[in-house]
Amino acid sequence: MNTPDGASSRSPRDPVPELPRANVRTAVVHTGCSVVGLTVTVAIAVLFYAELVAAVELLQVHLLTSTALVFLFIWLWGGVWVVAEVLWAWRTEPPAGSR
Repeated sequence: MNTPDGASSRSPRDPVPELPRANVRTAVVHTGCSVVGLTVTVAIAVLFYAELVAAVELLQVHLLTSTALVFLFIWLWGGVWVVAEVLWAWRTEPPAGSR
């Protein structure tokens, strides 16, 4: 089969190559950290919802309360996710001087 543009010459019946274990492990770690971030965000939302609504209502007409809360929760989820990723990398990576 001629593939002048550099495309793969695999036929549709060839088996799909497997991903290396490191890629699968990395995907599982990223997914796990995102779930940790979402869980912490939901817990904070449930525990402090009344206080958060009262604080956001001080914005009055400048922003909608629900929109401000959604942005707050998305930023909180992202922040906790990043912290979880950094902590996971810090705990699993060997120290720089030990290589």
